[in-house]
Parts: sequence; C-alpha cells; structure tokens
Amino acid sequence: LLLVGIALVLLGADKLTDGATGLARRFNVTEMVIGLTVVAFGTSLPEFVTSFMSALKGSSEISIGNIVGSNTFNVLMIVGCSALVSPIVISKSTIHKDIPFAILATLSLVVSLDAVLDGGQFENLISRTDGLMLLGLFAVFMFYTFSIARNKDGAGEQPQALQIAPMSYGRIFLYVILGLAGLVFGGNLFVDA
Repeated sequence: LLLVGIALVLLGADKLTDGATGLARRFNVTEMVIGLTVVAFGTSLPEFVTSFMSALKGSSEISIGNIVGSNTFNVLMIVGCSALVSPIVISKSTIHKDIPFAILATLSLVVSLDAVLDGGQFENLISRTDGLMLLGLFAVFMFYTFSIARNKDGAGEQPQALQIAPMSYGRIFLYVILGLAGLVFGGNLFVDA
C-alpha cells in the first residue's frame, strides 16, 4: 500500500503538471512563467500533499520530516551526485539571489520553531502565526520571481521551450482531474500506510 500510495502521488503530480502546463500554454502564458509556477509547483506537489495529509491526520512528525528530509536530500544527494557526474556551473544571479532565498526559507522554519512570534512560549510548535509568516515570505518570493520573469521577457530574452505538445481541452481536463485524484487518494494511502 505504501508503494501504491507513492506511485499514485507521483503519477498524480505528473499528470496535474502536464494538464496545468497545457492549459497555461492555451492561454499564451510565457514559458518562463510556466516553468516558475506550474512546473515548480508540480514537482513539489508530492511533498505538499503528503505533509498536508499528515498534518490533517495528526501525524505532524511525518509532515516536518518529509519537508526537512526532502530538502536535505535535494541539496546533498542530488547536487552531490550531479556534481560527481559533471561539474555544475552556477550563475552569479543564483549565488547572489536564489541561494540566499533558500537559506532564508530554512532560517524561517528554525525561527518558527522558536518562541519568537508566540509570546515567549517555548513549545517547539509551528503555530498559525508562524504559518502566516512562512506564507508571507512565500508571497514575497513569488513576487520576486515574477518580477524577474517579466524583466527577462521585457529584455527580449527567450526562455527555453518546455517541448510540450499542445493539448486539447478535453485532455487537459482529464489530466487535471486524474492528477488531483491521484494526489488526494495517493496521499491518503501513503500517510495511512
């Protein structure tokens, strides 16, 4: 059941991303914005669904462990293995802008575990106030990301094409529905198992 849950979540995220990307392309949304939003959110949906379902079911340890473990794995294992195969060239904008945002996100989680925002009560609790702070920082990051995308488009830079064939509205609708169903049912099954 655990493996079936994982498979459903991954397949659901993949299909939902395909459907949402197809819909965005139908509305002439730029490739840069599709990459920064639909594809970025789609690759994070499995972690989101698993963490959200875990929190709803009272298994908050799974939720936090999933996020911290996923980020640790991405930074150390994936970047490490990729660098072993081929050196990774990092642009100056990534070093000066994107990496500081990643560090800020990690520090924000650490601060939210402390009693800084909750009146001095040291409970190792992420409260609603902490959640609002984290969502506020996410909104700032999205605003920053869209402003960069708009500036690049305005400067005439052509973002890389995603090489996704145009889809009919029926197929888009089917992918979105199947993707959402896979995420919800797979997330439930995964957390329960």
